[in-house]
Amino acid sequence: MVARGTTQHEVNMNDPLPGQDYFLREPEVQRITGLSRTTRWRLQRKDKFPHRRQISPNSVGWLASEINAWMAAQSAPVEPEAA
Repeated sequence: MVARGTTQHEVNMNDPLPGQDYFLREPEVQRITGLSRTTRWRLQRKDKFPHRRQISPNSVGWLASEINAWMAAQSAPVEPEAA
């Protein structure tokens, strides 16, 4: 059932289009990764977390594709060390 005044083909402009990369802002990156701003900053300095990008003079963001790739790499199985 479609709500009055809307159509089934209505596009939410806040949703990214399939196949297109988009920026994630600070609260989204923290929610997705579970890492604090300080922890991510430390990891970025060691090149162990994607670097943020300047979007405008007063805002930064991370590419969703880079955050997704980082998350996938973190969830890869860890090989046990040989004894």
